[in-house]
Amino acid sequence: MSTKLTKRLTYDATAEAVAGMLDDPEFREAVLERQHVVRSSVTIDGDLVTIEQVRSGDDIPSFARKFVGDEILIVQTENWTSPTSADVRLTIPGKPGEAVGTMSSSSPAAPPPSPSTSTSRSRSRWSAGRSSS
Repeated sequence: MSTKLTKRLTYDATAEAVAGMLDDPEFREAVLERQHVVRSSVTIDGDLVTIEQVRSGDDIPSFARKFVGDEILIVQTENWTSPTSADVRLTIPGKPGEAVGTMSSSSPAAPPPSPSTSTSRSRSRWSAGRSSS
């Protein structure tokens, strides 16, 4: 069984600026801090981004927490195939399930913005379901 998820984010920046932002470990760490993760690490090695985040299981119902534990490790891997496109995989090591998809960033197709502002849209398409292993 799979589920399709589409998320669109709009940034007040060019696609190139968004790519630079996503290539900055300090930006990635700030995002994780704002998400209130328990622990995290960000590794950017060329076109490969690996984000490990440990989230609290406090918001998980008690009957489910006995399966996942008090903390959940989520590993996000992004393989950037171009400056504006990546293959993305989310895994929960030791637990069934994963999410795989793509992430892309592009400048709007509308008329060019004024010199003082521009926008970039990132669109992610995800297919989530149980892993086959």
